[in-house]
Amino acid sequence: MNRRRVQFTLLEVVVAIGVLALSLTALFTLSASAQRRLIRAEEDWRSTHWFIQGAEYYLLQPDDAEPPPPEIFPGDTGYRLQVDYPDAEGLPESLESGELFTLRSCQIELIREDTGEVVHRVIVDRYPLEEEDLP
Repeated sequence: MNRRRVQFTLLEVVVAIGVLALSLTALFTLSASAQRRLIRAEEDWRSTHWFIQGAEYYLLQPDDAEPPPPEIFPGDTGYRLQVDYPDAEGLPESLESGELFTLRSCQIELIREDTGEVVHRVIVDRYPLEEEDLP
């Protein structure tokens, strides 16, 4: 009775190692890609958070408001806010006369300090606020 031992051939071992190597390469590539997406999502969330904080601050202040205090917008965020108050454009003629009030725009931009890129921008038309209008 001849018992034949079950053994893998060299070709089968090389193919198995190749499949394992391809699987590990795909896994590491997928993991690195997921990590980059996670970092990007966190950066997007942070910039959106700072933009909302700054926009809320400036929209509740008079036109000549000081920059936000450090409790609202710390200086080490990597971003800076730029605010401008141009006259509103594209109004109907009945509102352009300015007899009752002058509608102004509040243009708020969040700028990345290292690149100077405008990350977020919003323009809101509003009545000019004075100190006596605030609660």
